Amino acid sequence: MDKIQQHVDRLFRTYKGSKQAQELKQEILSNLQARVADMTMSGVSREAAISSAIANIPSIAHLLDEKPRVLLYRFWVEWVQRVLLYTLVAWIVTMPFRFVGNGTGSNTLLMFISLGIGIVYGGLLLLKRYDRKTGWMNVQASFT
Repeated sequence: MDKIQQHVDRLFRTYKGSKQAQELKQEILSNLQARVADMTMSGVSREAAISSAIANIPSIAHLLDEKPRVLLYRFWVEWVQRVLLYTLVAWIVTMPFRFVGNGTGSNTLLMFISLGIGIVYGGLLLLKRYDRKTGWMNVQASFT
């Protein structure tokens, strides 16, 4: 299997099963092969032409209307981990306000929220559910 085919397969690995994705995959593959052929005809080495063609298409997420399948358990563990991290940072940032007197309530509240989220996160880690249950999700919108 050549580098172009491997690159296109890597681009579409999360978009299997869709007719639209399969059509787009064939179109991108033929366009990349045509681009490599044109560049080699103009005197560029085959390896340089392949590298250049591959560099022009780093992602296809913007070309497809569908949402990729993700492992739901892993997604939720990462999401809870991120929320825990942000609440811990907020709690640490509000620690100096305890000495001023105005921030005692907010600092205590953030401490208990962090503790609760930490318990949830610890519980998720103890479950160790590495099942293959997947779902459709716009992952990029979930983490921005």
